[in-house]
Amino acid sequence: MSKIPTANDRSLKILSPAVDGMQTAFMRLIKAMHSDPRLVVISPDGGFGQDFSEHELLGEKVKLGRGAAKIAYSGRAATFYLSLGWSDNQLQTNFVSGPSASPAEDPEQFEVRLAEFYLKCVGDVLQGPPENLGLARAFWPSFSK
Repeated sequence: MSKIPTANDRSLKILSPAVDGMQTAFMRLIKAMHSDPRLVVISPDGGFGQDFSEHELLGEKVKLGRGAAKIAYSGRAATFYLSLGWSDNQLQTNFVSGPSASPAEDPEQFEVRLAEFYLKCVGDVLQGPPENLGLARAFWPSFSK
């Protein structure tokens, strides 16, 4: 019987706040980013935890967690928005290049740029083809927290 990899499998080097706890996962991620390049997928959506900022999305107030911006700034990482959509009856993955922090940039300035980019991408999904909305159904409730 083959084992299905999960966030609990330490050999995969997956860091999961659900398994490790938010602060432990955050510190492990920062350490891992400094040790070798890697792809890190984090969505800054939702007002979970205590460190978030409020923004406006299509006329509604939403909360964005600050952790993604802090991690990207700390690692001077390139950012991107990942979305799924239908094209010619096939599922298509889209990566939209986002802002990268410069050493001369203040962390708060980068956080604002990342939030603006992210919310524009989310707005594009919300105003795009309705068949693509269902692909992110687990994602949308996080904006109501």
